[in-house]
Amino acid sequence: MSADRFLAVFGLELKGLLRRPMFWTFVVVLALLAWGMSTGSVMLGTGSAMVGGRKAWITSEFSTAFIMAVLAAGFYSFFLAIAAGLSVPRDDELKVGEILHATRLRTGEYVWGKAAALVAAFGIATALHLVFMVLFNHGLPNPEAEQIRGPFEIGNYLRPALLFALPTILFFGGVAFWVGVRFRRPMLAFMLPIATGLLQFSLFWNWSPSWLDPAWNRLLMIADPSGFRWLNETWLELDRGADFYNTAAVGVDSTLLLNRALFVGLGLLALVLAHRRFRFGRPQAAAGRRRQPSAPRLVPQATPTMSQRNVGFLRHWAEFSRAEIRALLHQPGLYLFVFFVLLQTMAQTLLSTGAFEAPLLLTPGMAAVGAFNTLSLLLCLLLMFFVVESLERERSTGAAAMIYSSPSGTAAYLMGKVAGNSLVAMGVLLAAFLGGVVTILVQGKVALDAGPYLLVWGALLLPTFLLWCFFLCAVQALTRNHYVTYGIALGALALTLYRQFTGRMNWVGNWMMWDTIRWSDVSVLELDRTAILLNRLMVLALAAFLLFVAVRYLERRRIDTARLVNRLRPRPLLREGYRLAPVAAPALAVGLALWLGVLNGTGGEAAETLSKEYWRQNPATWREAAQPSLLSVDLDVVLEPATGEVTSSGTLDLVNREEEPLGRFALPGG
Repeated sequence: MSADRFLAVFGLELKGLLRRPMFWTFVVVLALLAWGMSTGSVMLGTGSAMVGGRKAWITSEFSTAFIMAVLAAGFYSFFLAIAAGLSVPRDDELKVGEILHATRLRTGEYVWGKAAALVAAFGIATALHLVFMVLFNHGLPNPEAEQIRGPFEIGNYLRPALLFALPTILFFGGVAFWVGVRFRRPMLAFMLPIATGLLQFSLFWNWSPSWLDPAWNRLLMIADPSGFRWLNETWLELDRGADFYNTAAVGVDSTLLLNRALFVGLGLLALVLAHRRFRFGRPQAAAGRRRQPSAPRLVPQATPTMSQRNVGFLRHWAEFSRAEIRALLHQPGLYLFVFFVLLQTMAQTLLSTGAFEAPLLLTPGMAAVGAFNTLSLLLCLLLMFFVVESLERERSTGAAAMIYSSPSGTAAYLMGKVAGNSLVAMGVLLAAFLGGVVTILVQGKVALDAGPYLLVWGALLLPTFLLWCFFLCAVQALTRNHYVTYGIALGALALTLYRQFTGRMNWVGNWMMWDTIRWSDVSVLELDRTAILLNRLMVLALAAFLLFVAVRYLERRRIDTARLVNRLRPRPLLREGYRLAPVAAPALAVGLALWLGVLNGTGGEAAETLSKEYWRQNPATWREAAQPSLLSVDLDVVLEPATGEVTSSGTLDLVNREEEPLGRFALPGG
């Protein structure tokens, strides 16, 4: 292996990665996450409460380890899968394999140079993440976070990054790179973080019953790619007090060392296999496995005739949908993902427990609502990969010139893409439905009913997928770069989840409807029915607006730079805004109505102001005053769920146990 050629490949690949907008989108999202977490929005789930008059510091080694373990496996991995999975297939698309094959460059220099550049690029991103955390925690601290900020110690940041982030980067990067080399299908590489995410959320991170044998628990710690289960089970599950978490270092034992060594070894093994498997050009052609074609046999044919007729929108839409479905049926990652969803749904429902770890009796409505959050997130991630790669397929295969010059409309083209990829969502939902059916049949207590599934997954979940798909189409049409589209889409998901997990999400911004559906088999979505209806109408209106944007700005011809510059002038931009305003008006109107409902509803700013005024004028006034004792109550209470009102009537028997007579005392209103 030549060091010069290795360094040349390494330098070119690293420059390419650092120049891509997706990388800097990743860095910007990391900066926003570091800033948000510096306010104390994300703290240790254990040990973060007030213990001995102190709170857990967000600058401690345990807090940094918690953040690095979760983000490396749950967020870094998606950007890694995209960059590593597309590394070699992108060179195939650019047709540079023949050029590289004609040089003295060896496969080992090419493979290891690219892999080293991937690790270096994400090592730089991790270092920048640590710099952002130090900057926002110590350099520009939030004055409201004074009680949760400790002194600066560089080891509190470096050790968790080396212990939790670096092995995870090597594992996901190496395996995704091998998948890209072995199959030359980026979609399989994209399945890696989704499949591991399913296992982590359902098994490694959240499943730890009291009856689990310690040996099996240790095995699960070793098998967790993130190392978070070991951190939680060893140090966080039993509250050791804020003083311990603030000053102690994360102690390492043989279980964690074996876990980290395992996934570093798997990542390096994947790179070795990629080196041994790699050939310049497509693997099928290079390996010589295809049988040589036999001599062609001439068969007389009739004279061809040509005819022309006008084809409507529905015919074009059906053709594009049919072509997309045929392409999807040849994606092995789709079947793998459906299988994982089926297993995860059955495991989640069969192993779910309630109070005192008693098994829960599952009904169709509870099963549909229980899987709602998981399905919405996983399907958005899956649809992101399928839709973006579908929009990029024509350009990478050279068919864009023919399709874009055809008489078919842009709306039919995009809607056909979305309709075809909707088969992915339908297949996954069908697998989840079968998992719920199997669970209900195993319990044998509740009758099967498809109505709740159609309501929750059909009327409430499908608008989310439509909005997400048309958002991807609009971003791809505006940026014309699938790397930028991936970065913006992952950034949007990260922002949504951050606001959700930190309690800053409301009905207006909750386009995924996370943690909003409260199911009851007695009444159908009665408590939040108005808010749910307005939210879904707003999402559908916004999806229509994004479809309009995608259709309008999808360029089917080469871009004239001078024309693009003229479009960015103030007057053309203002004129374009006037054209978009009528299409955006329905979404804005419904969103405004929903925002006013949130503002004036339960938990809104108006309700919080009234609550503070009530406390200031009533309970605070009577806090030190003597009160009578309650002997008995005879009360009739009428609840009105539709209006949120409570009406009561009856008698209260009170007695004065004070030495002095009570001239007055407080009673609740009504």
